[in-house]
Amino acid sequence: MEKLDEDTVLAIQLKAPGASEEDARELDALIKSGRIFKAFDEKKRKEIWLRLCSLTVNRLVPSFLAFFENQKYFRAAASCMRRLIPREGKQSIRRSFENAFSIEESDESDCIIQTSWSSFRSIPMPKADSFDVAYRQLWLYALREQQSMPIPRKRKLANAETREADEVVVFRFACLAQELGFVSDNITALVQRNPDEAIARKTLTTARNKDEFEYPNISANIKSVMQIFSEARLIPSPLAPMEDDIDDVGEPPARCGTPHLADHTRDKPNMFLDKIHTPMNMHCPNLTSFFIQRSIYFAFFGQDIGVSFADLHATHGEHTFDYIRQQNLAPTEAETREQAPLDNRAGEREARISELALKEAALRNNIIVLNERVLALKNEEKDALARLDSLKHAEVEKTRGLETLQ
Repeated sequence: MEKLDEDTVLAIQLKAPGASEEDARELDALIKSGRIFKAFDEKKRKEIWLRLCSLTVNRLVPSFLAFFENQKYFRAAASCMRRLIPREGKQSIRRSFENAFSIEESDESDCIIQTSWSSFRSIPMPKADSFDVAYRQLWLYALREQQSMPIPRKRKLANAETREADEVVVFRFACLAQELGFVSDNITALVQRNPDEAIARKTLTTARNKDEFEYPNISANIKSVMQIFSEARLIPSPLAPMEDDIDDVGEPPARCGTPHLADHTRDKPNMFLDKIHTPMNMHCPNLTSFFIQRSIYFAFFGQDIGVSFADLHATHGEHTFDYIRQQNLAPTEAETREQAPLDNRAGEREARISELALKEAALRNNIIVLNERVLALKNEEKDALARLDSLKHAEVEKTRGLETLQ
């Protein structure tokens, strides 16, 4: 460490010559010229250079600057994690989640791997590895969606309101935690909430200021809006955002700390466990923002993980699940109690309607029979009149015959 001078530390920090051609050319020139690693001879500098390249295939050279900036980046995601399991005393987040993790008591169990916001794969995994895999997935969700899950702050001043959390994003976060095997009162409460109801209420009260307008039956209005929401159907394979839809920041990606919004938007579809741990191309002209995100992730959680993602994609089918629609299809206990008398009255009405329908059918049958009887009587009357005419005609002919004989 004593042989490392300040120029060397500043030159190599946050560089990745093992992954970036540009970084490799820059540092190679500095090493060959002797401007960095000055305290080492040429042979030793070559050894250091080869070692530096091999260690930066998947991550950046660390630095104190990166450590503190990345801590700030993770702080917002940590607040999102606390939505699921609050802090207890001085426990770390990891310890709190370890205490809340509950899976089947067996040496091996199926572990869910989220591959996109709506798709999952399942893979058998030793119980010892299950927590680490589940815990990492929640952190990745928090990093992807932290902008949509801001923690509400108490307002003391009449300044602009802070942005509210996206109810659907928070709901899916809790559902994922529950599916992965985490149990807490907060998770249960969030899963039982209907995000559509909260969004519908907010939509109505935002459209018309609640201090100036009121709805005669807001409960019915909320249900009407929720009914419209229920018409939406899950897209099986959502498309990644198009480049044209993302504002280009016009500068290289930040190598530590919070990424640029455009880079974050572009990287979100890849911020899943299977994609993070999939090997990248060995060398690229420049570092991508996703490479930097992987590097930050590996710095916090490590690269070793008890899952073979090659086997995951080769042998296990992918499942799609729409949490929102599934939740809306399952009424709460309170809704079930409220619905019971309505169902009873509806059943009584249906029984009464069925009874009236039967009576109507019987009356129609009677009418048909009576119509047929009337038709038969008309035919009999017609025949009788025909016979009467025939008799009258015969009587006239007979009278004429008698008059002829006289």
